[in-house]
Amino acid sequence: MTIQYSTVQEKDITYPTDAKLHKRIIDKVNKIAKQEGIILRQTYTRTLKLLLIDQRFYSHLKRRKKAKAALRKIKTIAGRQVRDIERQFTQEQKDKCQNLFIILNKNC
Repeated sequence: MTIQYSTVQEKDITYPTDAKLHKRIIDKVNKIAKQEGIILRQTYTRTLKLLLIDQRFYSHLKRRKKAKAALRKIKTIAGRQVRDIERQFTQEQKDKCQNLFIILNKNC
């Protein structure tokens, strides 16, 4: 009688939570602004880093309130960044990135 063992390989999978999606929006807007030569009011890189740390253990009971507040702030920052870059874009730039702004506005 032979015993067969199965091996289990850990997967490098990450799930798209709201905080991660909004972080990607902020990073994308900052990248576009840099490419187009637009100066944003703030980039929020340091603030975002701290907020993501606060939001990390959102399922822990004693940290839930702080995590929800951090997530709200991250969403607010994402909306601010999108509106800021839309205000500063010229009409030609808006036409070029129109599809991107539709996606960004839907998620903010």
